[in-house]
Amino acid sequence: MRIELYRSGRRPGFPAWALLVFALWVGLGYVATHLARRADPGASICLFRSVTGVPCPTCGSTRSAECVLRGDVAGAFRNQPFMFTAGVVWLAAILFQVAFARRVRLAVPPSARKLLWGLLAALFLANWLYVIRCVG
Repeated sequence: MRIELYRSGRRPGFPAWALLVFALWVGLGYVATHLARRADPGASICLFRSVTGVPCPTCGSTRSAECVLRGDVAGAFRNQPFMFTAGVVWLAAILFQVAFARRVRLAVPPSARKLLWGLLAALFLANWLYVIRCVG
């Protein structure tokens, strides 16, 4: 397994509509969260949690994003470690591409792909257990 850099344009390859949809999703999420908390401070907007009573694997992501916007990086990590770390890695890759006109790619040999996917699944499951026990 190795990290490869290859040439690309400085502009990330996102279509404008995808960025617009993402911005709309974030805005609607913020409004929904704000309205739900005004109506009931203990309200949850997670459908999975409402149905099962158990936090979903991504529960805490909204609180984590709110912490980032307030400048509380430690609080963001405490609320949702897996999604926070994934967001930081994604943002770092985008910033690297914009700054150096290079894309980062993880070259994984076919023999190690199952192991890597298994490791990611185990980290995701460990994060979910953490969210259930400590956050939710």
